[in-house]
Amino acid sequence: ERDKRLAASSQKFAEAGKVAAELKSLAARFEADKEAQERLLGQAEAARSAQAHDGRREAELHAELRTEQRELDATRYRLLREHEAAMQAALPAAGGGEGFPF
Repeated sequence: ERDKRLAASSQKFAEAGKVAAELKSLAARFEADKEAQERLLGQAEAARSAQAHDGRREAELHAELRTEQRELDATRYRLLREHEAAMQAALPAAGGGEGFPF
């Protein structure tokens, strides 16, 4: 009877050792997964920050482009008006006299 109890106790002790080893393994995997998750969250946050920065920079560049385009359009208009004035001044001198028909 005593041997049976000793064998049962020994078997339970062995099973408890297996369970403890499995728990230790699972705890290690949990910690590794937790660290990986934290690392990935950090990378995701860095990517979001970079994306936000890129979006702001893109908006700045679009605004700068619109400003440059307005300045170019104004300069082109001014030059066309100067050219038109020069042409109108040159026509009477060339004997045309009537100016542009428009």
